[in-house]
Amino acid sequence: MSKFTGKSKKKLKIAFLGEAVQQVLVGFLAEFNAEFPEVVIDCRDSELDESLNYLEEQSCDFGFLIRPNFIENELFEDLYIQSDTIGVAVNKHHPLAQNQLVSLNEIEKWPIIRVDPASFALSHQFSTEFLDRYQIPYRVEKEYPNLKTCCFNLEFNHRAVLLMPRHRSYLLSDNCVLLDIKEDKYWFDLELVWDAKNRNPCVPLFLRQFRKFLQRRNANYTVSLELKDSITSTLDYAL
Repeated sequence: MSKFTGKSKKKLKIAFLGEAVQQVLVGFLAEFNAEFPEVVIDCRDSELDESLNYLEEQSCDFGFLIRPNFIENELFEDLYIQSDTIGVAVNKHHPLAQNQLVSLNEIEKWPIIRVDPASFALSHQFSTEFLDRYQIPYRVEKEYPNLKTCCFNLEFNHRAVLLMPRHRSYLLSDNCVLLDIKEDKYWFDLELVWDAKNRNPCVPLFLRQFRKFLQRRNANYTVSLELKDSITSTLDYAL
């Protein structure tokens, strides 16, 4: 009956963080849907705090989320996917804008803007705690309701600094730049997250297939790096 009506009893709901996971998620779901068309998948583009609430309530089965590597995940099971760095966003007229690489110590004297913790409870952990971890003093000048608003206001502020994950750089206009940082002890981890108490029978299937997908993806990435190194070595030898 379910096949006749088009209403499948097999369903998965997934929360994901926009550009952070879109490429990985789309690539995997194309394969998964082709192999298991009977499983209906509902994806929600959500903010991190929303995604965590969905997982706690089990209104979502999985979350493709991002977490600073200094924060311990004690609530859910997780599977590592890849890492992302934090960058320093400034207006193109900012004195630091001409540098492709900066130390976090260099931003100590500049005012910080960030997302208001009243709007996003983890705002500090996703921005200024990186400075705390390196024991760098700072001054928060202004807080905004979300990262998009922070980026918009950076267009008119030639002195402010905004710390943000590199994968969110698409929020910056051509009037701003995102600089890499020299420090490399802390970063963001992109993960697949789920509640071990979730009894949805499709959860084990999804996990098994996603682990296989990651293994193939990582193997292809390793091969491409080895091929690149081989070509570079050959060219060096020829020269």
